[in-house]
Amino acid sequence: MTEQKNQPEAAGFLNPFKWGKKKDKEETKAEKAQANPPVVQSEPTPTPPPAAPEPTPVPTARTHTVRSGDTLWDLAVEYYGDGRKYTKIAQANNIPNPNLINIGMELTIPD
Repeated sequence: MTEQKNQPEAAGFLNPFKWGKKKDKEETKAEKAQANPPVVQSEPTPTPPPAAPEPTPVPTARTHTVRSGDTLWDLAVEYYGDGRKYTKIAQANNIPNPNLINIGMELTIPD
């Protein structure tokens, strides 16, 4: 029987996985060691404490001093990018008639 172990596989068939052959005890131990390496348990890494939330910025009221030629529509376009928001400026400054603003008025521009 030892003659069969040393002989090549029959008719050109290569059996790379050695199916159907009995394993030697030495091969079995070596293969088990390679297949299942020992698992080393390490201490779990502590999770860092959650970061403190960033404080929300307090909206600061912008101001604008009215110059000659200013209109609430133009100011809304300048500060908001949309002239239709001129009513926000008028309401924040208690202006009853948005068509009448005076030069030198200090207007609060809400966010």
